Amino acid sequence: MPFMSQRSKLDLTTEEVNKLEKIIHSRTESVSHIERAKMLLFYHKGETIASIARILETNRAKVERHMVYSHQLFLDLFLIVLTLVLKFISHSPDGFYIFRI
Repeated sequence: MPFMSQRSKLDLTTEEVNKLEKIIHSRTESVSHIERAKMLLFYHKGETIASIARILETNRAKVERHMVYSHQLFLDLFLIVLTLVLKFISHSPDGFYIFRI
């Protein structure tokens, strides 16, 4: 039976994929940003952490660190947006949501 990853998949929109590809092909972007963009694209396409490390000729720990950082960043942004939305929404006694502006 093949290895099944326990990690969550990285779902990117076409706009995000295009932005990452633009970074990869940039001549003015730093090498670390280009490498991180490649890691994210490979992971989005379904590559494993170990195979990304092999492809980019780096170590597995570095790829894993960037994946954890990226997932944490998305989670942090999601929580910030959620708290902002919850500031403007309250639950009324009759079961409806009220938007406060």
